[in-house]
Amino acid sequence: MRKKRKSYNWNVYKVFKSGKRAKNPLMTFDYGGSTPIEEFFEKKIKIDLSEKLRKSKYIVIRSDLVQDRKEDPSVEEKRVLARKRHRVFSKYIKDTRKLNKDINISGGLILCSESKWKWQWAVTELATNRYLSGVSPKFKSYDRAEEWMDKEIKKL
Repeated sequence: MRKKRKSYNWNVYKVFKSGKRAKNPLMTFDYGGSTPIEEFFEKKIKIDLSEKLRKSKYIVIRSDLVQDRKEDPSVEEKRVLARKRHRVFSKYIKDTRKLNKDINISGGLILCSESKWKWQWAVTELATNRYLSGVSPKFKSYDRAEEWMDKEIKKL
């Protein structure tokens, strides 16, 4: 006699280009088969979505498990990270000396035409956020750009 597998409800969350997950599930479905859930979702559920939705990334979480998203860093953690990133930008500006000293500058992770619509850490004009100079290579994903900055911080 074959033992019947337990069926679970699964929540599907969209993952944005920034790497963050949506707060609310896009859909819920029932599944209890032997195929891995990711494979089942890709082959049986995702194909029924609109063409636009099929291009998105998703995460599937069993509905009876914790659904919490990664907690945002505390205010103090954000300040510490901002100071470390500032040191990376300062080192770049000091090493290259290509920027006009009369312009108030800032830095950040951008996605713009100057970076060919890829993620790039760049020096920008403070008031306008006008692109002045790239600090990092260009990345297809936000997560890869974050990894690059983390490596640069560790080098300091």
